[in-house]
Amino acid sequence: MNAKPLDLQFILATLENGPVLLRGMMDAVPEPLWKRHRIPGKWCIHAHACHIVDVQPMLIGRLRRFLDDP
Repeated sequence: MNAKPLDLQFILATLENGPVLLRGMMDAVPEPLWKRHRIPGKWCIHAHACHIVDVQPMLIGRLRRFLDDP
């Protein structure tokens, strides 16, 4: 799928596929490494994944409002 700059439909479709993409990325990393902090004070893979899961519904809702609100 080719996207034009600010193609909100493309962005929404990509975000809606996020859980499948995230699962694939997490499966590529051995579970014992999920909470390892490669750089002290920076997020681990697990923290990033949890943040994406928490924030994604809000982001999708905001983008839908951009499309629906005149």
